[in-house]
Amino acid sequence: MDKQAFFSAYAPKKEAYSLPDGGEIEISELTLKQRGRLHASAKTDPIEAQALVVCMGCALFDDGDLEAVQGMPGDLITDIADAILSLSGLNEDAEKN
Repeated sequence: MDKQAFFSAYAPKKEAYSLPDGGEIEISELTLKQRGRLHASAKTDPIEAQALVVCMGCALFDDGDLEAVQGMPGDLITDIADAILSLSGLNEDAEKN
């Protein structure tokens, strides 16, 4: 296997996430770099870390949306973040440590 085939074969997983109103967004597994960023953020501000998970794991958002995501309903953002963490093979307890 060459390098390009390796990177293509092991790209972050993606899946559809169903919103409460029936809409869908695409979420993706966090990369190693994103996991590191999440770990650093979780140590200082767990609420920001949760919004960061959503901004990093959903192509709909980027870093510029961090504050707006923090202003969204907590249950919705928690559910999306949990789905991204699950897809990434992570759970909240591991990120809090």
